[in-house]
Amino acid sequence: MKFSQIFKPSDSHVLLIIGDGLREEKLIRCITPKFDGGKCILSMPGLPGHFRVRKGVSALEGLIHTLMRCKVDKALYIVDKEHVTNPDEVNRWLKQHGCKVEEHGRIREGVGWLRFTYGPRKIKLYIVIAGHRKSMDEEIEKLAGEVYDKEIKPENVKSLNIKQMLKKANIKVIKKYLGLASALQDLECN
Repeated sequence: MKFSQIFKPSDSHVLLIIGDGLREEKLIRCITPKFDGGKCILSMPGLPGHFRVRKGVSALEGLIHTLMRCKVDKALYIVDKEHVTNPDEVNRWLKQHGCKVEEHGRIREGVGWLRFTYGPRKIKLYIVIAGHRKSMDEEIEKLAGEVYDKEIKPENVKSLNIKQMLKKANIKVIKKYLGLASALQDLECN
């Protein structure tokens, strides 16, 4: 699995939607090499600036913007729990924006998928609702505690070197603590 800032409409490219999450982008860049899913490429294209500052379901406007311009087969949407608490909110938002949700499924707590159509296009959207109460930092805190074998205080999470921590962590531990890893594993297999 690879990360790219160029999206090419193909079976191997997965559109990544994270809104304004710079930590999430860094996490994705560092975690994708841990997965060996061959041709899968997570692509985060340079969307116009007003799409990059969106939070919550409004970040999905970048998906709609891209769908109007090119073919997207799969997308991965990562959002903090403080902005979206369950996939039904995403389902409603998509319906309000002209999408028809055909089926949905759950991979694990906070991670699921929706298959929907937008005009003639069919898309599978993976949804990762990060955090137990608020954000991805809570999952990173638990992962860091396991990797470094000590308690990590919430105020210290922002200062962690994510790249170094993920190099040290084995894939089994990453899958245990990061919901994102479950979505990546499913993407890798499908």
